[in-house]
Amino acid sequence: MTMILKSKLNHFASIAALLAAQAFAQSYPVRPVHLYVPIPPGGGVDILARSVGRVFTERTGQPFIVENRPGGNFTIAMSGCAKARPDGYVACMALRDNISISPFQEQQPYDVMKDFTPVSHLVYLQNVMVANAQVPFNTFQEMVTYSKANPDKINYTAFGASVAILAWLTKETGARMTYVPYKGSPDALPSLLNNTIQVMYLAIGNPTIVNDVNAGRLKGLAVPGESRNPLMPRVPSFADAGLPPFATKSWLGILMPAGVPREPVTRLSAELSAIINTPEFRDKNVTPFGFDAVGSTPEQFAKFIVEDRKSGEELARLAGKRE
Repeated sequence: MTMILKSKLNHFASIAALLAAQAFAQSYPVRPVHLYVPIPPGGGVDILARSVGRVFTERTGQPFIVENRPGGNFTIAMSGCAKARPDGYVACMALRDNISISPFQEQQPYDVMKDFTPVSHLVYLQNVMVANAQVPFNTFQEMVTYSKANPDKINYTAFGASVAILAWLTKETGARMTYVPYKGSPDALPSLLNNTIQVMYLAIGNPTIVNDVNAGRLKGLAVPGESRNPLMPRVPSFADAGLPPFATKSWLGILMPAGVPREPVTRLSAELSAIINTPEFRDKNVTPFGFDAVGSTPEQFAKFIVEDRKSGEELARLAGKRE
């Protein structure tokens, strides 16, 4: 009799747990969702996050609050996310930098593979290397030649994974340039325009970059990869510049803290994927800013991270340890 009663109780408990999970899935979100973004306001990543947030609010009726937490080579926002309560209401915008490259260069205040729950691979980023219009070179190869003749006269900046890419490029070419750190492109762009720094590697999605390059207010030196970017077709590709091919493509994804219940992860992933791949949204908020829409399930994103960290580790090895 006791065994039968125990079996029934376990059965009822399982049903109750299932119903509770279904109710959670149907009701989520019931309060604002906070997204930690690791760069200052105003950049392309920040604009994308806020655009996604506005549509998320329209679709769910709940605010999607973007919190900019720059600094620490993007680790401040990531750390805050990792330590947040795993209830499905805190997420973070992760760049390839923090997931696939930086962990192989320096100690991180979190464990990428243990402290986060993958939600969705949002987009790929398109980058460009630009120079102040007053510099005495017009191409990537001319920049290398000038830097060798004038060691450390060129100040440059980049962010996160891009620092590793620039370190790799200088090793490949023998360029002699001085790295100057900034928190993000919104902070660095004024220095580029006034010639305090001469070269910058950043996402095409940053406001005015495409127009400034196409209008000649900035010099476009190179875009990564084997083909040119249609938004700035006159800028040579890395392949055009004679650089060896390498996995330099950056990306953005959404993570939650480890331990978040399955239901909010699945719901948030589905909402983000639907938003980013809606033709109207994509044509207005993704493609014009140099992003390539992806959208993925949590499982697809988790698998992608494992594979991408392999090429990221190799890039970190080629670039060398961060000082």
